[in-house]
Amino acid sequence: MGVTEVINRPARYLLEIEPVNKAAIATLSKTLETFQFDDERLQAAKSLLQVDSNNQIAINVLFELVKNLGQSPKHPDDAQYIAQGATKTLSQIDPSNQLAINALVQLIRTANNHSYLSLAVQNLGLFGADNEAAIVTLIELIASTKDDYLLCDAVESLGKIDPGNKIAIPALLERIQTSQDECLLRRAAFHLGELDPGNKVVLSTLSQILETTQDEWRRLYAAENLVKIDPGNPKAIATLCQIRESNPYQYESILMDAIQNLEQLDSGNKLVKQKLNEVIPTLIEFIQIFQQDDDNKNCFNNNATVQLSYEFCLLDIADSLTKILQREHLLQVVITLKDYLSKQFYKNNSYRYEAVFNIIWHCAENLTYPDFYEAIN
Repeated sequence: MGVTEVINRPARYLLEIEPVNKAAIATLSKTLETFQFDDERLQAAKSLLQVDSNNQIAINVLFELVKNLGQSPKHPDDAQYIAQGATKTLSQIDPSNQLAINALVQLIRTANNHSYLSLAVQNLGLFGADNEAAIVTLIELIASTKDDYLLCDAVESLGKIDPGNKIAIPALLERIQTSQDECLLRRAAFHLGELDPGNKVVLSTLSQILETTQDEWRRLYAAENLVKIDPGNPKAIATLCQIRESNPYQYESILMDAIQNLEQLDSGNKLVKQKLNEVIPTLIEFIQIFQQDDDNKNCFNNNATVQLSYEFCLLDIADSLTKILQREHLLQVVITLKDYLSKQFYKNNSYRYEAVFNIIWHCAENLTYPDFYEAIN
């Protein structure tokens, strides 16, 4: 029998009409104590907290479910699912719940099951910003664990409850320098990039993944992380352009974000200018070869929910390009793109024609007439 059938129906209906009805809440609270199965207790507690966010009986049930993580060896997957749901709900109701923090800390210190330990570490990141016990536990785990992925889980949770804590930097550096696991390298480098954005080891590690791996998933994630910690990175943007052409669809939004972020860079800075000098030819070539999305090409996610239109992407890339073009690029841009302004090309591909027209118009406005006339003819 499901939860919706077990809970006292008159009380539930009364709450729908009058959400603050104390008698109905009391009835549901008493009913909650009679459930024998953890999944029913979880769903009932969540339902009760929706109408009475301070209901102590429901909160206590959630705490017990968190505390019981790891005590259901016959059904470990169910135990993890239930504990995860209870933890998230409890963190939303009371993000500094000391009982839940203590339970997770105790589990981290005593758990033998890797899955339970990892889940406890991740869940600890939902609670207790600046909580000393939680911070100390995660720091100790970072210093002692030999499990690379558990290390990353601990670093991520520590970053949530104690932003700016750099204690994990040496451990992450060691993993990056010694591990051959590309998936781990990407994740560790990303966390290190958040802690120490200018770290050269991070940049070189992600760049090396782009150059050496053939796996497009890993190249995608490496490029995505690289442009987050090093906006305008030429290798990352070139990789994103390449991946978008072979697998258009949802992930082109990553490319668009990277390109639009170029507009925020200080073009007067020598290092930034050097980046732009490498990126601009890539974007010009991309506008030339940019093709309309073909659903059959997508191998990343057949159920993608975010898809930018071909027209939007093409025109937006052109707009971003005009904002980062340097004067020394203008003549070559006109020479490279002028053939895309023919009448025949307009008939075959009007959106590319419009994108190129906007770029060349920008060049015309910023060149002398003799220079522009010579370049366009």
